[in-house]
Amino acid sequence: YFKRVENENENIAIIKDDLMHNKQEEKVTAKEEEERNENMNKILPKSGPNLILYTGNNDNAKRNDATRLLLTSNVATQSDGTIVAKNIGTTAIFYNWVRIESTPALDPSLTGGAHSQGQVYCRDRTGVLLPGHVKDFSFSFRSNVAGIFTEKWMLNTTPSLHNEISQEVTIR
Repeated sequence: YFKRVENENENIAIIKDDLMHNKQEEKVTAKEEEERNENMNKILPKSGPNLILYTGNNDNAKRNDATRLLLTSNVATQSDGTIVAKNIGTTAIFYNWVRIESTPALDPSLTGGAHSQGQVYCRDRTGVLLPGHVKDFSFSFRSNVAGIFTEKWMLNTTPSLHNEISQEVTIR
C-alpha cells in the first residue's frame, strides 16, 4: 500500500482519490444502515399490545387489509374465508369476535324471512394470541336464498391495542 511519491501533484491526486473513495463508502454505509434499521423495525416486536390483520393465508405474498372479507357461494352451499391476525407486540392479547347488530337494508319479507337469510359463522371466537404468534380466523357463510348479505364483526381485545388498526370487519 505504501508507495513512494516523487512529485507533489501525484501525491495530491492519490489523496483526492482516497477521499472520494472514503466518501462513497460512507454513503453506501449510511444507506445500508438505514435499510438495516428499517428491517430491524419490521422484525423486532413493538412494545405493548400490537396486532396486524390481513386476509389470506400466511404464505400469501400479497397481504390485503382485513377490513373486508368477501365470501361467495351458491344457494345452500358453504363458503369459507380467512382473516389472519399476527401479534407484533410484546404482550399477550385476549380476543373476542362479536357480531355487530345492524338493520337489514331490505325488508325481511323480501328475502324470505329472518330464518332463511344468510348467516356468517366465526370459528374460534375467543382466545389468546401470544407475542409473535399468528392466528387464522375462519369465517363461513351459508344461505338458503340468493342475494347479497352483509354482516359486520368487531374484534375486541384486552388489553386495548397500541397501534390504531381497524378492528371492524365487513363480511359480504
